[in-house]
Amino acid sequence: MAIKGDTTGEPDETFFVNLSGATNATLADAQGVGTILNDDLPPGAYVRSTAGAPWSATSNEAAMNRVFGTNNWQDLRYETVNVGVLLSPVTRAIYMEGSDVDATEMENFLTANIAAIQNWVSNGGSLFLNAAPNEDNGMSMGFGVTLLYSDPTATGTARSPRCSRRSGARESSGATTGSSATRSWRGCRAGYWARA
Repeated sequence: MAIKGDTTGEPDETFFVNLSGATNATLADAQGVGTILNDDLPPGAYVRSTAGAPWSATSNEAAMNRVFGTNNWQDLRYETVNVGVLLSPVTRAIYMEGSDVDATEMENFLTANIAAIQNWVSNGGSLFLNAAPNEDNGMSMGFGVTLLYSDPTATGTARSPRCSRRSGARESSGATTGSSATRSWRGCRAGYWARA
């Protein structure tokens, strides 16, 4: 039997074989079940820590499902991922999560593997690094970028050009309390906002 392989990630497939017309025998079970196991890696990967999902939310997984199809992506952890497989040409897009309790683990992973990650990107891979940390004090994200967050109590403001007084948009502001600091926010009616 010829096998035509592909590299498309897909669910395992089940098939049935029905037996009939036995000669000089009785069929106790006339149906056999076989399963073709998917051995192809999906093109997208989401990597976070075993410490938990950031803020215990599943919105990142939902976004991966919208982009790649339900469960048609690799759900991996910094602590256990096979870096050689992750950074292979089969994987075309990687989302690395470094928010909340995943910051230190992302920093350690980047530090240990930055040369390989930069090579993978220079060979055509797409990389999304997400960091809104609640631990440690900063990290080198490679590619000449360093994220510093040494003072979690600092106040920052952002303003959308759409909220200028000349445009007539109304601004609003407020405060929310996070796990490490009170954060202020300012937004306009159009829904653009930023927090610090």
